[in-house]
Amino acid sequence: MNILIVGSRGFIGSHLSDALMSYHNIHVCNQDFNKMTEPDRWFPFLENIDAVVNCVGIIKESKSRTFETTHYKAPVALFQACEQKGV
Repeated sequence: MNILIVGSRGFIGSHLSDALMSYHNIHVCNQDFNKMTEPDRWFPFLENIDAVVNCVGIIKESKSRTFETTHYKAPVALFQACEQKGV
Protein backbone atom coordinates (compact mmCIF):
# COMPACT_ATOMS: atom_id res chain seq x y z
CA MET A 1 0.00 0.00 0.00
CA ASN A 2 1.23 3.51 -0.83
CA ILE A 3 0.66 5.81 2.14
CA LEU A 4 1.21 9.56 2.22
CA ILE A 5 2.11 10.85 5.67
CA VAL A 6 1.98 14.60 6.16
CA GLY A 7 3.76 15.83 9.25
CA SER A 8 6.25 12.98 9.01
CA ARG A 9 9.03 14.98 10.66
CA GLY A 10 7.09 15.52 13.88
CA PHE A 11 7.02 13.24 16.91
CA ILE A 12 3.95 11.22 15.95
CA GLY A 13 4.55 11.29 12.21
CA SER A 14 8.15 10.11 12.48
CA HIS A 15 7.22 7.18 14.71
CA LEU A 16 4.29 6.25 12.50
CA SER A 17 6.49 6.38 9.39
CA ASP A 18 9.05 4.12 11.04
CA ALA A 19 6.38 1.65 12.12
CA LEU A 20 4.68 1.45 8.72
CA MET A 21 7.84 1.41 6.62
CA SER A 22 8.33 -2.34 7.06
CA TYR A 23 4.96 -3.15 5.55
CA HIS A 24 4.08 -0.29 3.19
CA ASN A 25 5.54 2.25 0.78
CA ILE A 26 5.70 5.50 2.70
CA HIS A 27 5.58 8.86 0.91
CA VAL A 28 6.07 12.14 2.71
CA CYS A 29 5.13 15.71 1.95
CA ASN A 30 7.60 18.23 3.31
CA GLN A 31 5.79 21.27 1.92
CA ASP A 32 4.85 24.28 4.04
CA PHE A 33 1.44 23.15 5.25
CA ASN A 34 0.30 26.77 5.50
CA LYS A 35 0.66 27.13 1.73
CA MET A 36 -1.38 24.01 1.03
CA THR A 37 -4.85 25.47 1.57
CA GLU A 38 -6.24 24.71 -1.90
CA PRO A 39 -7.07 21.15 -3.00
CA ASP A 40 -5.16 21.45 -6.29
CA ARG A 41 -1.93 22.09 -4.36
CA TRP A 42 -2.20 18.52 -3.04
CA PHE A 43 -2.85 16.76 -6.36
CA PRO A 44 0.84 16.08 -7.24
CA PHE A 45 1.35 14.37 -3.88
CA LEU A 46 -1.65 12.08 -4.29
CA GLU A 47 -0.57 10.28 -7.48
CA ASN A 48 -0.58 6.50 -6.85
CA ILE A 49 -1.47 7.01 -3.17
CA ASP A 50 -3.87 4.59 -1.46
CA ALA A 51 -4.19 6.27 1.95
CA VAL A 52 -3.29 9.54 3.66
CA VAL A 53 -2.47 10.16 7.31
CA ASN A 54 -2.36 13.73 8.62
CA CYS A 55 0.06 14.07 11.54
CA VAL A 56 0.53 17.84 11.26
CA GLY A 57 -0.14 19.81 14.39
CA ILE A 58 0.96 22.82 16.37
CA ILE A 59 0.48 23.61 20.04
CA LYS A 60 1.31 27.30 19.78
CA GLU A 61 0.41 29.83 17.10
CA SER A 62 2.83 32.20 15.43
CA LYS A 63 2.45 34.81 12.69
CA SER A 64 3.32 32.23 10.06
CA ARG A 65 1.46 29.27 11.60
CA THR A 66 -2.08 29.72 12.83
CA PHE A 67 -4.39 27.14 14.32
CA GLU A 68 -6.99 27.94 11.66
CA THR A 69 -4.65 27.22 8.77
CA THR A 70 -2.80 24.28 10.33
CA HIS A 71 -5.74 22.48 11.88
CA TYR A 72 -8.56 23.50 9.55
CA LYS A 73 -7.82 25.07 6.14
CA ALA A 74 -4.93 22.84 5.03
CA PRO A 75 -6.46 19.56 6.27
CA VAL A 76 -9.80 20.39 4.64
CA ALA A 77 -8.00 21.10 1.36
CA LEU A 78 -6.05 17.84 1.69
CA PHE A 79 -9.13 15.73 2.29
CA GLN A 80 -11.08 17.48 -0.48
CA ALA A 81 -8.19 16.65 -2.81
CA CYS A 82 -8.27 13.04 -1.61
CA GLU A 83 -11.96 12.85 -2.35
CA GLN A 84 -11.46 14.31 -5.83
CA LYS A 85 -8.60 11.90 -6.58
CA GLY A 86 -10.33 8.84 -5.13
CA VAL A 87 -7.87 8.32 -2.30
